[in-house]
Amino acid sequence: MGDSKEKDGDQTKGDWRELALRVQQETDPKKMIELAGQLVAKLDEKKAGKNLPPKRRTESRERPRE
Repeated sequence: MGDSKEKDGDQTKGDWRELALRVQQETDPKKMIELAGQLVAKLDEKKAGKNLPPKRRTESRERPRE
């Protein structure tokens, strides 16, 4: 329980897996809900990043110089 107070400033930093572990270990229901919300936001952010279209390669679209 003391661990969660020490890490409150780092809640948005780190890997989603770390947040998931903290949700599992948290005993305070209010903090657990807060952490779960952060975990959902982190996963949504990660999912949104995967849905970005691939960057276009400008070199392949240029016409060869004559």
